[in-house]
Amino acid sequence: MLLDAPCSATGTFRRHPEVIWHRSVGDVAGRVRLQRALLTNAFRCLDVDGVLLYCVCSLEPAEGEEQVAWALDSLPGLELFPVSAADLPGLEQAVTPAGLVRTHPGMSPNGLAGGMDGFFVARFRRRR
Repeated sequence: MLLDAPCSATGTFRRHPEVIWHRSVGDVAGRVRLQRALLTNAFRCLDVDGVLLYCVCSLEPAEGEEQVAWALDSLPGLELFPVSAADLPGLEQAVTPAGLVRTHPGMSPNGLAGGMDGFFVARFRRRR
């Protein structure tokens, strides 16, 4: 299952610099609440051994790494299904030691001119 959650879009500022000026702490907090509701509903729909990809185009830890911690603490039976560098040929540098994916506008995989957007991906599996 893919959950491309609504987010602050702070990872798109390379192409949309106005994003930086139009986001507030309250905007991010509201998106975090919505993402948690969506994660909860996605988890409820996920079969045992089902895989859930959670992604956002945000640079905010509250919408990325902190959501992973929340999901693992709040959704019993959900486990992290780490992404490996082998899963992302050409983008190995985006895989964190924890098995999450974090890109940022300074990355230029395979010589991509102009860089890329900031993005976050976590892969989960339901074990029960």
